[in-house]
Amino acid sequence: MYRKHIYCERKFLEICISAIENWKIENCSFRELELWMSIKSMVLSSDIILHLDVSLDDFDVIENKRGKGLSGIEKQLLKIYEQQHTGKTHLKLSDRFVTLDTIDFTENTQLTACYLTCSDSETCRLCMEKYGVVAINPEIIMDFGLVLRDNGVAIKKNKEADWNKALKPFPCNSLILIDNYIFCDSVMAKENLGKIFDSLLPIKLDLNVPFQISIFTPLKSSDKKNDIESQPCYNETAAMIGELRPDLYFKLSIFKCKSDKFHDRTIITNNSYISCAGGFDLINSGKSSKTTIVNVVYPYFRGSINWASHAYSNLINEVSEVAESATTFKPNSEYLSGFYIGNKENRLFSK
Repeated sequence: MYRKHIYCERKFLEICISAIENWKIENCSFRELELWMSIKSMVLSSDIILHLDVSLDDFDVIENKRGKGLSGIEKQLLKIYEQQHTGKTHLKLSDRFVTLDTIDFTENTQLTACYLTCSDSETCRLCMEKYGVVAINPEIIMDFGLVLRDNGVAIKKNKEADWNKALKPFPCNSLILIDNYIFCDSVMAKENLGKIFDSLLPIKLDLNVPFQISIFTPLKSSDKKNDIESQPCYNETAAMIGELRPDLYFKLSIFKCKSDKFHDRTIITNNSYISCAGGFDLINSGKSSKTTIVNVVYPYFRGSINWASHAYSNLINEVSEVAESATTFKPNSEYLSGFYIGNKENRLFSK
């Protein structure tokens, strides 16, 4: 099972627990309380791997105080420590704790992690901008209100539609797109993918963090009888991204898989989950070809969207299996499935 890594400083968790315990309606907005509660639920979740800057000696000190009165943070730390034995939490202690200043760009788990920190706001913003990770400190927590809800939209057939309005930018450094029909019509593919990438991709990242894009599709034409040529499709997509983001160092791969391998049409980044039942080839000349719904959620932040982390994990597990077995594209394999063209690397499924 895929689990997201969360690096949480003890001081941050202490502020979180205190904010919840001492909440008063007159001095704290309900939205802020929701955010703190969402973060607490994430930290206590069995769906993540939690890294704390706490040592075993610290837990021994807390254990020795049991019965003498524990503070709110001590109670939570003890709960986290005890629950790891039952699988309710997955805890890693401070011997390998990573701060915003010590992120290792060669470690996929660190570049796809979320950082709950007391580093200053400017450091957090710079890390999100340069590395595409989520970094939250208590001062900027209100900037993350969108993680509590589905931020999607309802779209009506034959009405004006725009991916730039349907999708909201959020820090990211990797993306996976799954859609059996995205390349069926080259004109619609360019219109839709152009807007989608323009909505989601950062202007640029640090050169140590190439933005990794992987597209999973059968590469079939609209009549499902003919295969779309892989190399031209790859070249056109890479050129389009290059035009949209001339300052972004990116790596692209297209995986040709069987049409029955994936059913849902989904985009995931290292921090978001986006689905569209009508598909990502939805818009034609600025209008929607179908009535549908776009879901935009942020897994692992527990609000009213409890299914999201499992959907995200399930998809990464399935994509990993397909990617692991995929072979390098060769001209004589054009009409087969199970190959990739481009750069196979993606930190979301690379081991």
